[in-house]
Amino acid sequence: MVKKILFPKTTIFLKGLGDSMWPFLKSGTFVIVDTCKNIQLTVGDIVAISLVKKNQTPFLHRVIEINKNIVRTKGDGEILDDGWTQKSDIMGKAIYFIHHERFISLQTPKAHLMNRLLAYISYHTIKNKLL
Repeated sequence: MVKKILFPKTTIFLKGLGDSMWPFLKSGTFVIVDTCKNIQLTVGDIVAISLVKKNQTPFLHRVIEINKNIVRTKGDGEILDDGWTQKSDIMGKAIYFIHHERFISLQTPKAHLMNRLLAYISYHTIKNKLL
């Protein structure tokens, strides 16, 4: 059986490199990112960030806090967060990743719950380390 997945024209494929999102995403994992400009972000979403001003390669990290036009992100495998990032620096939101030749959706209720839980753990780990 072949499962056909249609992606909007606003999607890009990124290959995660490094261990900043380990254990959720391993280095070499392909991630499909929706780059639609009107995308709604929630705590727990994995986003592709491109800091053009710093001429930096895009990277994937999880949203752990949102405050109007800025978001705080952190890699799951990192100790400290990335600080506040302008929403305009976010290329898009991860909607699928490929694991063992299977597309895994990040848009299901179960995935949303898991992502929010991981964001909660990341956020409170930082707060406890700073106290």
